[in-house]
This record gives sequence, structure tokens and C-alpha cells, in this order.
Amino acid sequence: DVSDNALTENLVRQAAAAAGRPTAPQGSNAAFVRERLEAHEVTTEGLVLKDASGLSPGQAASAATLSGVLGLAATDAAPGLRGVVSALPVAGLSGTLTRRFDDPATADVAGVPRAKTGTLRAGSALAGTTVDADGRALTFVVLVDGFPQTYGGTQRARAALDRIVAALTRCGCR
Repeated sequence: DVSDNALTENLVRQAAAAAGRPTAPQGSNAAFVRERLEAHEVTTEGLVLKDASGLSPGQAASAATLSGVLGLAATDAAPGLRGVVSALPVAGLSGTLTRRFDDPATADVAGVPRAKTGTLRAGSALAGTTVDADGRALTFVVLVDGFPQTYGGTQRARAALDRIVAALTRCGCR
């Protein structure tokens, strides 16, 4: 429900130590994350990591990488990740999505999508899972950039992300 970047760094360091991997020098967390992604055959093409929180400048992750991680968690292909999906904020109800999906254009799907938000000055994202009109579970990753770097620009970007996820949720995608 709440982003805690320091906790993320510490949890990755603990996981690396438990796996017998290095926890120092700087960059070890990023190397451990990449190693685990590749072990689960998640694409790392275009992935640039310097830390585990994603806050260092110059980092990048593709939609394919994020979707691969969500797919692992949603299908239980990686033991222990299933809880990640169930812990994601729920559209219109919890965490960083509490005040999202309350617009008339998206309110009908509130309570269905679960997602993690990502908002920086130059970009905004929504990544998670939903269930479509046919009852099929879907993962999604929606990224937007190039919007005005103002409060209004950020709000319009978030609204666009919500509309896209609402359309996926309403879709009979067969």
C-alpha cells in the first residue's frame, strides 16, 4: 500500500545474503535482482538498474520486464511471489489507488484492478492485474511520458492510465 524504498533496498540485501550472494559493494542489489529475473526467464533487455528501489537517476525497466514479473507472481511460477499480487493496492479502495478510479469514466471498475503506481516528473506508470469481462486474469503495464511537467499534466497522465486499465477490465478480450 505504501512505497518504502529504504525497506525495498534492505529486503533485497537480505534476500541476496540468504542466497549466498554478495551484498556489497554498491550495485550488488541491482546485480542480484537481474540475476533472479534471468533465472526466471524474465526479459532484461533494456533493463538498467543501479539499486533495488528504482530511485537512482538513469535507471530503466521495460514494460516487458515489469509484465514478466507480474506474470510470475500471478501464476505462482516463482514461489513466494503470489502474495505480491494480493498485496497490490486495489483500484479506488486502498493504498496509492485510494483516490483513483473515482472518475465517472472509470468508477465502474473500482475494486477490480490491483496495481502499483509510479509517478515521476517525466513519466507515470500503472502496472498490475485485473480481471476482464470474460473472467480472465490479465496483467498490464501502462507507461506514459512526454506530458507537461506540471500538476495538471501529471493528473491528466494518471487519468489516461486509469481509462486504459478500465477499458482492459471492461473488455471481453477473446
